[in-house]
Amino acid sequence: MFLKFLLISVLSAYFIGSIPSAVWVGYFCSGKDVRSSGSGNAGAANIYRILGTGPAIVVFLMDFGKGALAIWLCLEFNLSFPWLIVASLFVMLGHIFPVLAGFSGGKGISTAAGVLVLVDPLALVVALVLFGLVVWRFRLVSAGSITAGSVAFLTTMVQVAFLNGHWTPVAVTGLFLAMILFTHRSNLLRLKSGREPRI
Repeated sequence: MFLKFLLISVLSAYFIGSIPSAVWVGYFCSGKDVRSSGSGNAGAANIYRILGTGPAIVVFLMDFGKGALAIWLCLEFNLSFPWLIVASLFVMLGHIFPVLAGFSGGKGISTAAGVLVLVDPLALVVALVLFGLVVWRFRLVSAGSITAGSVAFLTTMVQVAFLNGHWTPVAVTGLFLAMILFTHRSNLLRLKSGREPRI
């Protein structure tokens, strides 16, 4: 039983996360590695900068699907706390450090959204609204991503405090916030100095 839990929440989640959506779409659309252009990130935002809206939507949906699939497998096989947290961690690690793409992946926002659609839909909706508002107002995807991660975490905390929510979403969003801050550490420095590129 324990081995099954490990296979689903660790190995399966990691390899699902490792599917390099942006790299594959980039090669399909342009024959080039998108990590060599734009921000150098293998994610939907960089695909948007390089290839436009259509390919970016495809990458977002693929990355979103990776997060949702990893959690769906856990639920399908009756894995709950703490395995949902473990699966959330490893699908994100797979996306950020994909074995299928030389351990150089994206920053995890779309995949995190896919996890949240099953773990805490309310936190996802609030985060998406704030992400959209920040990006619309300031044209800074990184600022929107960091804001979304922070708001998702705060939303789960409010649910625990006032709506009898479960602690699993708090742990997942707290983990995601830490990983988002880690993957956006260079963006934070550029935001502070005013050198972060806008879309």
